[in-house]
Amino acid sequence: MLVDNTSKLKKVMVFNPQKSYYKFVALIRAKDYKDGDEKPVLTNTEKQEVFVRQWLVDSEEALDKCLPDMLAVTEMFKCRLYMTTDRKSTVKTMMYARNKLTECLDHFVMSENASVSVRMLNKLIPSASQVSESSDGEKRWMFDVDTKDENVLNVIKKLCGEDYLETFETKNGYHVVADKKFDANGRLLCLKNNGKLVRFDDSAFNEFEKKLLRESEVEVKANSLVLVAMGN
Repeated sequence: MLVDNTSKLKKVMVFNPQKSYYKFVALIRAKDYKDGDEKPVLTNTEKQEVFVRQWLVDSEEALDKCLPDMLAVTEMFKCRLYMTTDRKSTVKTMMYARNKLTECLDHFVMSENASVSVRMLNKLIPSASQVSESSDGEKRWMFDVDTKDENVLNVIKKLCGEDYLETFETKNGYHVVADKKFDANGRLLCLKNNGKLVRFDDSAFNEFEKKLLRESEVEVKANSLVLVAMGN
């Protein structure tokens, strides 16, 4: 494995069996292939990403059972394995899927020239298990840090404070995961622009740390996907 963060999963997962789950998804990304490399799965050159498979995991036992299969697929296709940072509600996911189906059926019934899209059916569950509407109470921030500079990483961890959970390695940097209990975007902008934010004391950050953030590529993401593993 080029990247393997599987040992960190249980540090950010809070299981609620039969009511909630986490989605894992294997994706092939065109940017992982250098020019001239054979791209056996990326037959459509216009697509920058190919969906391989997804797993819905609702318990620690299910994770232990599915993980070997996930890693085998990741290695076989030399792809990336991701997990949703937000825990997903099973009921909310089904409600979202039902509402989308009802919307499409209503349109089909009301319009004489409407057609039912097979592509829509194929995308329904992957979409329903990803959207923010399906998230439950366990929500996370993810800081996408596009550098291996550990000084930048340490500033982000400091910014998260007591809500920091774990750092996942990526190919070119880090994914920092934190509880969604603070204004992540506000804190980041505050430090970059020397601004002020209610309930955030920026006096603990020196000018060097603020300069690091201004000069680094750091993006805050909600309801995102964190990198679990990457095939070599």
